Amino acid sequence: MDKSLISVIVTAHDRKKYLPFALKSLQKQTLPKEMFEVIVVKNFEDQISDEIVSRNKWKNIVTDEKSLSSKIAIGFKESKGDIITFLEDDDLYREDRLAKVHETFNKFNDLIYFHNSQVIMDENGNRIEDPIYQSLKTKNKNILIPNNKNFIIKTSTLKNIAKFARINPYDFLFFYITDKGHHNNSSIAIKRDIINKYIELFKKIVIALDKFFYTISLVSEGSIFFTDDELTYFRVHKESHSTFHKVDQKYHNKLYYYKITLRTLEYANDLKILSEITQSLNEHQVPCNFDKLQASNPKNELQWLPFKEIKHLPKEFKLSINDLNYLIKCLPYYYSINKQIKDKDFQKWLIKSVPYFILSYIMQITRSERIREIYFKFSKTYKYDFAKSNKH
Repeated sequence: MDKSLISVIVTAHDRKKYLPFALKSLQKQTLPKEMFEVIVVKNFEDQISDEIVSRNKWKNIVTDEKSLSSKIAIGFKESKGDIITFLEDDDLYREDRLAKVHETFNKFNDLIYFHNSQVIMDENGNRIEDPIYQSLKTKNKNILIPNNKNFIIKTSTLKNIAKFARINPYDFLFFYITDKGHHNNSSIAIKRDIINKYIELFKKIVIALDKFFYTISLVSEGSIFFTDDELTYFRVHKESHSTFHKVDQKYHNKLYYYKITLRTLEYANDLKILSEITQSLNEHQVPCNFDKLQASNPKNELQWLPFKEIKHLPKEFKLSINDLNYLIKCLPYYYSINKQIKDKDFQKWLIKSVPYFILSYIMQITRSERIREIYFKFSKTYKYDFAKSNKH
């Protein structure tokens, strides 16, 4: 292991068209070439990309593994750096990203986790200013230190503050610092030994990889760092898994909903694994954990997908009365928090959460089209005509 080296793990599956742009963004990095290595893990050969990899003497690994976590695990095993960072094929780095990562880890000796903000771009690489898409980018709230684009805190200090304030440490960061401190794998850098400790559990994660890196850092000892510097270009396109509810309606068809059903099931399973890791964060018996509350979201969303088979899902993917009881119990707690932070979007969520849950629960039992119509009037989450979808 080389403590002065950054390992960049680049991943791609089937998709060839964006990868050369990602690799070229690594060629343009201002950090000296000898201070970082690149390991490309993909399931295909491509003349353009392979030439770039070969020319730079980077590692090129072709594998039959399908999941992103398996590819990252392969890259991690081949890597030598003490700092691990990631680049997905459809994203890009700003030319000084690796220099910033290196500088920050050198400045703070106990740093274990680094996260930066993003520029949102379309499939052609043009910046998107649409507010709907801008909501995808990371923007630190930093209520404690307003107008400061950087925030760093020791996880031990975080736990002590959370204990004093009677709030879960995860919730403290979510509400007072940043609600997207894990968003986008290509915006994360993490110490090698943190991943190594959880590598076997990591291989079980399918969707929530960025959230996994964030979570294992929170339960570890060291400092975590967030910056509003837009060091990553995050591409939004019709194949983006992160933008299921925001892509244009022209992309919505039956196949789309099969894919979203599968990924929602996978995400629900990921959240179950993550909740087991975060149990230690609730050692002070804080009444509520927003991460646990959010674990009901995939189960809620499944009920509105246009498939009768949804009613035959295993018990762990279905809504329960216990889920509703936990929501009702926690609403006053989170209402009191929102009085301090005055987050309008979160306030809307609080108002809609119980009726939304009840509608989802009724839908789970009845699979009624009438309930579906009521839901569409109530919620703006899905605007697509499911009846039309079933004709495709």
